[in-house]
Amino acid sequence: MQAALSCLVLTGLFLLGSTAWAKNACVFEGNLQGVPIKDCSEIDLQVPPAEYKQQCEQNEKAFKEMGGQIHAYVVPACPKPAQASCAGAMGSPGTVYYYLVSPQDLEKKKASCLKYQGKWQAGMSEPAK
Repeated sequence: MQAALSCLVLTGLFLLGSTAWAKNACVFEGNLQGVPIKDCSEIDLQVPPAEYKQQCEQNEKAFKEMGGQIHAYVVPACPKPAQASCAGAMGSPGTVYYYLVSPQDLEKKKASCLKYQGKWQAGMSEPAK
């Protein structure tokens, strides 16, 4: 479920049009169906800051509609280190970083990343307990 949500978020953020070149990142923190979540989607696209913020907040609403208590906010870049990351899934110019993921769910996210031709990088920090 979280892998599908990450793909949804990543896809939504990549579809934005643009006029200004800048790195953008959207952090998602909270609880989704009883599971703590902290993910971050980072892209290098031409997206006006106000438009990117609006898209980030729209994804927050989608998480809430699925029963999550999620706060989404824009940052200049995703926090480092992360547990793992998936770059370039579905041919996108971005990376999703994962922070609070169980070893079992991390394997599912890895499988999803690779299925969509993403580049997986693990071992960036201590695993979730």
